[in-house]
Amino acid sequence: MDLTLPFDYATIERILPHRYPFLLVDRITELEVDKRIVGIKNVSLNERYLSPVANGSPVLPPTILTEAVAQVGAIMILAKPENRQPPHSSMNGVDSDGRGVESGPCDTSCACARRSS
Repeated sequence: MDLTLPFDYATIERILPHRYPFLLVDRITELEVDKRIVGIKNVSLNERYLSPVANGSPVLPPTILTEAVAQVGAIMILAKPENRQPPHSSMNGVDSDGRGVESGPCDTSCACARRSS
């Protein structure tokens, strides 16, 4: 599998088993194998999980942002072919889940992940 940056949606589909509407990562722009990764989630007005807040404007729930970060982290791990065989890794925690950061229509959310020792 040829993995040259940036990863587009089709490349991400070859790495992750997720498919629309559950695949939340649109693009991977940076990857340092086993160290760090940067992924992009484009938010459009017709996202089914946008929810209005007190001021009435729709925002992306923190749980969706957390799932996007988890998917970006999984791409970092599964980008190495030897990591695609069982047993697979698991996510053990999230340092920051995006609470207090609002993403709404026409926003681009950037999910960064790093591998801890």
